[in-house]
Amino acid sequence: MSVPNTTINIFEFMYNQYSTGFLQSLNSDVGSALSAALPPLSAALVIWVIILGYLMMTGSLDIRYGISKVSTMAIVVGIIASTSLYDSYVQTLFMKSLPSFVASTFSSGNTSNIPQSLDQTFNNFWVAGQIIYKKANCATCVLEPYVLGIEIELVLVVFFIALALVFAVYLISTTLTGLLVAIGPFLLIGYLFEYTKGIPDRWLGKLIGLAILLLLVTALLSLFTGGMTDFLNTKVSTTFTADPVQTEIVILGEIAAYTAITAFITIMLPGIAAYIGGGVDFNISGIVNPANWFK
Repeated sequence: MSVPNTTINIFEFMYNQYSTGFLQSLNSDVGSALSAALPPLSAALVIWVIILGYLMMTGSLDIRYGISKVSTMAIVVGIIASTSLYDSYVQTLFMKSLPSFVASTFSSGNTSNIPQSLDQTFNNFWVAGQIIYKKANCATCVLEPYVLGIEIELVLVVFFIALALVFAVYLISTTLTGLLVAIGPFLLIGYLFEYTKGIPDRWLGKLIGLAILLLLVTALLSLFTGGMTDFLNTKVSTTFTADPVQTEIVILGEIAAYTAITAFITIMLPGIAAYIGGGVDFNISGIVNPANWFK
């Protein structure tokens, strides 16, 4: 089946609006706040180093502890002061490098844009339904085209709902990962004080868990979209002499069922990722009440 390029980019549009756009604004605000907080933080580091140096020279503070403390403070302030350093080692790694590598690997290098791939899959399914409907639109048919149209619409609804659930998990995982990455510089300041060390530790654990979730979802969706496109291209024909219409209706139903199973597996992935590395777990109740996403 020769399928035209996608013309309805609903998933890519939603991703750009609710994930990319939101994270770009958040990164800009965080960058402005860090620029304002950096001068007093640098001054506090200098004063703190002087105090620790005096305590170590007088024997009031263990030298190994003092050196460790000064090194930690220097690393934290250095990461916060250098936006390019944080972008290279944290933001780019978790948000771009790892997901793009996994998507390209599991899709055989075709694409690393998951929303675009989902749009293409939906478009292929929609075109397949139109092709099958036109096959039955003969001059002698009276009720068959209308009944067939209802069948196709029902299958399309099931397919779209399953695809929307899959996309929702991907959108939530990417947005939450981006949110944690964006606020990371603020939370890293917690390493400067004894009583706030647990905050950046928990942040790092959540970030690793979300990274595992994002990689699992990206791998699953890359396999799904690539296989679905190949299946539609080979199973649904544009000629009137191909398989009977009802046979191809059954094929569409099988595709919808396969997509529903993929959606079920995708919904289970947050729990699997949280079990492996900690992080965020959400289920049906969590989707209704976002406050339940964090455990």
